[in-house]
Amino acid sequence: MFWYLKFCCIIILLISWKINFAQELFPSTEPASAMSARSIGIRLNNQFYSSNTKFMNRSNAEVMWGINKKWMMHFDVSASNYHQPNLKMESGSWYIKYRFLSVDEVQSHFRIAAYTKAAISNNAFHQNDVSFNGDNTGFNSGFIITQLQHKFAASITTGFSQAFNNVGYKLHQSQTDKAFNCSISAGYLLFPFHYVNYRQPNFNIYFELIGKN
Repeated sequence: MFWYLKFCCIIILLISWKINFAQELFPSTEPASAMSARSIGIRLNNQFYSSNTKFMNRSNAEVMWGINKKWMMHFDVSASNYHQPNLKMESGSWYIKYRFLSVDEVQSHFRIAAYTKAAISNNAFHQNDVSFNGDNTGFNSGFIITQLQHKFAASITTGFSQAFNNVGYKLHQSQTDKAFNCSISAGYLLFPFHYVNYRQPNFNIYFELIGKN
């Protein structure tokens, strides 16, 4: 049931995105391309699962701002009951991306961007992981490489994460506070075959491998 609902939410995101993102829209990672200049986007995400004792839920609301063709920002807040009995506001984060290389051709481009994400969380530590989706305070920085070729796009993201003490809670000596992140994402535009206007929905198939060490 969880994967079915997650799939439906992703499909809604795919068909509501701007046409110039098309197959570069990945659910879990960002491409090197930026949003359209002076545009604003809103993204809502929900994750949930059932444990032996209760129903666990986390919701994120994110505002995205395309400053210009090279710079974009995200602002995100989350609420969950992952680390306590009741739902509470748990974290906020700020993300900025700068595209510093772009080689554009007809129906293809190669782009590289640098990014940084900073997050603050007031959760207790219940897992030995570094995650800035609500669990940890800290930052993640790295690079994104994206290649678009007609209807196919592939992207590689590498980065380093550093976690600090959460608000009101200290990291234990045995807990991990550093991580190296790497992901590979690919997408293919299935429909439309030919664009008639900018109101047409986009349907994409995607594949992502997300790793952390």
